[in-house]
Amino acid sequence: MLEDLYLTGNPCEDFPGFKMYVTAHLPRLKQLDGKLILPHERIQARQQLPQLQEDLEKAVEASLAKKAAAKGQPVSEGAYTKESRVEMCL
Repeated sequence: MLEDLYLTGNPCEDFPGFKMYVTAHLPRLKQLDGKLILPHERIQARQQLPQLQEDLEKAVEASLAKKAAAKGQPVSEGAYTKESRVEMCL
């Protein structure tokens, strides 16, 4: 069982809601980056999870578009998106 998780230096830290997102998805986690997760933080994270997921999806799409623009290529249809994952499962 995962109780302590350190994400310091991980690129996921760039997403503003990553701590709440991780807290909501790992309910048995006791510490994140060496800090105890308090009960009220866990409750807030679960309540805000739908909005956090929506924000994360938008951030991923923006990141893919930014990377494609930097390369001078359009975002491919095979890019890792919510829709492509659904198509893979069908």
